[in-house]
Amino acid sequence: ADPCDDTTFLRRAYLDLTGSPPRAPEVIAFMESPNPEKRATLIERLVRSPGHADHMSAIWASWLVTEESSNPLLAQQSGLRNWLRDRFRENLRYDRLLADLLVSTGSAQSGPVAFFVGLEGKPEKIAARTARVFMGVQLDCAECHHHPFDRWKQEDFWGLAAYFAQITPVGEFAMNTTEIFDTGTGEVTIPGTERVAPPKPLVQSSQSIVTTGTRRQQLTLWLTTPENPFLARSAVNRIWALLMGRGLIEPVDDMRESQTASHPKLLDELAEYFTHSGYNFRQLIETICCTQAYSRDTRHPSGQPPERLLAVMELKPETERQLANSVTEVARQLGS
Repeated sequence: ADPCDDTTFLRRAYLDLTGSPPRAPEVIAFMESPNPEKRATLIERLVRSPGHADHMSAIWASWLVTEESSNPLLAQQSGLRNWLRDRFRENLRYDRLLADLLVSTGSAQSGPVAFFVGLEGKPEKIAARTARVFMGVQLDCAECHHHPFDRWKQEDFWGLAAYFAQITPVGEFAMNTTEIFDTGTGEVTIPGTERVAPPKPLVQSSQSIVTTGTRRQQLTLWLTTPENPFLARSAVNRIWALLMGRGLIEPVDDMRESQTASHPKLLDELAEYFTHSGYNFRQLIETICCTQAYSRDTRHPSGQPPERLLAVMELKPETERQLANSVTEVARQLGS
């Protein structure tokens, strides 16, 4: 498809990067600008704006603590979003953000601990969500038996859960007064057996044998090593899906070995680029948004080509947040 027109690109970039549509003065200024690089300049400005940090924090909070949380009050609290917003504002490298989240202690009101409280402090729930969000792996089916469609065994699931077996919630979940601490004691057993599952990374690496520190610290050392085959690929695939409407592997939380990416070399190249950039999220997003693929129109002159060709931009329905912000902005402009 041809490149989309300027108004389409402007609205696309604003909604994708800030969750809100552009305001009238911004539209006029962009349309009247003679700068041939104005699209790249726009992207650079938006990814450094407070609105982008706020938008990204809302998205990641929804991935970490979903609406299905058994504690509905927690899903709406601001602590986690505020913490994430500050991290995105400073453009904290992704591996550091992940490590800080997974080893956090204290009150859920302070931010990252909400991830553990939202999952009731249960090792099996925390392990399953960690695998989905940060590794693109669905381990859930291996909780009670070997995964029927993937390589994961029951020992793999409970070996990952064991990293979270030594945290103790203190307080009331229902009242949002829970605090999380490492106790240094606690184990998980494989259901239907009396076997204690030792901490075990999903795949071996040079960091697999680390035994110092808390179990959660040991897990983050393995998860954030550049040798880890999951971290960069999963993050890149999620961001690509967020911006392009469809992941290079779908679904984004089920990147099993049997699935081939629509563009394997692209996924590998982006993952390598992300790693070598120092896990720079802002740089990754800016790079994808400056591609020809992101600038394409949603219509193709020959009809609708196969999705795998990236010949058009996917039609992306507005999220609840984008729709609410759009209605609010229209109402504000009508009121003025």
